[in-house]
Amino acid sequence: MNYISAKEFSSKPENVKKALIDLWKISEYDLVERVDYAPDTNTCSHESYRSENKSVGCLRRFKTKCIINNSSYVPLFTEGQLRDFIEEKTNGTVNVEACFDAEDNKFYRVGVMLKANCWTKYEAKSKTLIEAYWNLICDIVSE
Repeated sequence: MNYISAKEFSSKPENVKKALIDLWKISEYDLVERVDYAPDTNTCSHESYRSENKSVGCLRRFKTKCIINNSSYVPLFTEGQLRDFIEEKTNGTVNVEACFDAEDNKFYRVGVMLKANCWTKYEAKSKTLIEAYWNLICDIVSE
């Protein structure tokens, strides 16, 4: 499964992180990464596996305030979540084109179509679709 890493999420400015958290509709089985291993008191229940001293897992039973207010957990957004964020924030429809550059390397061009079938100023290009979505939503929420 492709998702945005905790490192990538954490590298964004506070206003971008807050805007993304506000767009996130937390639900059971969303992916999170636990970045702080301090002993918990009354924190969220999650299943996880360890990889490179990190703990990645999906939410099972949780309290919304626990995740949002607990900096120990970082959301790992998937392509579908990022696409939903873009469409919700712009009130448009995401349009994806697979393209090739002069050296025949594939890349994705992602933009947003508004109701009147006009292309907006929102556009991102990247070698992977998730990276294009990520760049686009970060540009949109930072405005």
